[in-house]
Amino acid sequence: TRRSSDLSVSDLSWERYYKACVDYKEKYGELSPVRNYVDDNGVPLGSWIANIRTNRRSGIKAAYLTDERIADLDALGMVWEVHDFTFEKFYNGAVRYLQEYGDLDIPVGYVDSEGLRLGSWVDRMRLYRKNGIFLEKQAKFMREYFTRPRKRYYKTTNIFTAVERQLEYMKIKKKLRNAEKH
Repeated sequence: TRRSSDLSVSDLSWERYYKACVDYKEKYGELSPVRNYVDDNGVPLGSWIANIRTNRRSGIKAAYLTDERIADLDALGMVWEVHDFTFEKFYNGAVRYLQEYGDLDIPVGYVDSEGLRLGSWVDRMRLYRKNGIFLEKQAKFMREYFTRPRKRYYKTTNIFTAVERQLEYMKIKKKLRNAEKH
């Protein structure tokens, strides 16, 4: 490692934010702070991560966001695609609910043990499906759950089928990510 006096302003900035990333990951178990998150040391980590995501997508600041730094963030579990991450988090919550209760007839006000507002999310997914505003990769997977009448269909959903569909979605997502890299 180099001494602080040998580091550029860019390197010092990276080290400051990377340390904040490590601390956040240790505290919350993931690396997806909200945009306005500021840590206890006053580091505006949320806005920095939002900027890093944008820069990576657009190729800006290639000198700052090197392949090595991207790998370091990946090793911490950096969430590059927030929409996919959020969708998966809620989707997994829906699968847990289905496993526990045998249906997806979730009351709109239901909040699960992880604090997810699962009821309103499922309601919103039904609306998105009805209005055709799903992203295609989500629509393909969600089609079966959110197109038929609530109680009659969900009461007959086999939990093993739901888990198989979850695994299928994860495989599709992995293929899409690999295709985007090439």
